Amino acid sequence: MPREFILISLVTLLYVGSVFASGGGTPYANGAEGFLCGMAPPPGFYLKNYLLFYKAEKMKDNRGNDIKVFDRAIVWADILRFIWITKKKIFGAYYGTQLFIPYVDKDVRFNVPVGPKNKRHYTDRGIPTIIYTPYILTYHLFQNRFHCLFATDIYIPIGSQEDDNLANVETNYWTIEPLWAFTFFITKRWDISSKIMYSINTEQKDCPTVYGINVDRTPGQEFHLDYTTSYAITENLRIGITGYYYKQTTDDDYDIKENMPAMLKEILERDETYKGQVFAIGPGIWYHNKNLFLSVRAQFETGAKNRTEGKNMWAIMIYRF
Repeated sequence: MPREFILISLVTLLYVGSVFASGGGTPYANGAEGFLCGMAPPPGFYLKNYLLFYKAEKMKDNRGNDIKVFDRAIVWADILRFIWITKKKIFGAYYGTQLFIPYVDKDVRFNVPVGPKNKRHYTDRGIPTIIYTPYILTYHLFQNRFHCLFATDIYIPIGSQEDDNLANVETNYWTIEPLWAFTFFITKRWDISSKIMYSINTEQKDCPTVYGINVDRTPGQEFHLDYTTSYAITENLRIGITGYYYKQTTDDDYDIKENMPAMLKEILERDETYKGQVFAIGPGIWYHNKNLFLSVRAQFETGAKNRTEGKNMWAIMIYRF
């Protein structure tokens, strides 16, 4: 079996954000948060709408080399986020909660037939999960120069995973993701912002693989962050540099059966140790007018291992009711 074909097993899990492939599997769309992301808004009800386009024409192996059997992956996503910040305080912080509803359309192509259907082209679309945040605790400190929030996102699968589709948007496992976000105003015009997350995934039953079999799998845990540094041209207009960093921290865990062929067992055991990583950077612009906030960002990935390497575009709108 060619080395490139073995490594293509890294595409067993393609999900909402960056069609990342190898280990891990948080459904968080890396790079979703950017300008002033540590500043939760004042008490009120908000709608935040994310539009995402992601395209990758490269997939990297454990050494960062191209996997030739991979052709391309394209993802479109529309994510609705409903935010409620209350006037109630807990531990000195404003309390809030939120709900995300993502819709995802995915198209994945290979240069050779792979997977349960032994074909080159896989597609899927739908609502893979809902994301519920039971608490958001927001602080505004040091005369409003430093803002931060603490929260935990819970990813709840609601779709029906197809056992023969490598482009599944639906998966049948949960993710618990504690997070901390901050915004620090270095001066009145300059700020640094980041959202820092750690993802813990439960077991995924019947994960489809390129080898034509399904295997129960517990995705590895992941550390990832979004970041932005921006400059206020005017009170309502900011420009900046934005991006993200992703690093899988623990191995995947496949349920490898004793009756599996020896070669397949060896391949799965090797795949368990392949951890994904990637870094992205790009420009962005942010605009505010009364109750409306708009931003557009482009992010270009580099340094990928065990996953796709591509680029994405974000268009984001926030409206306060």
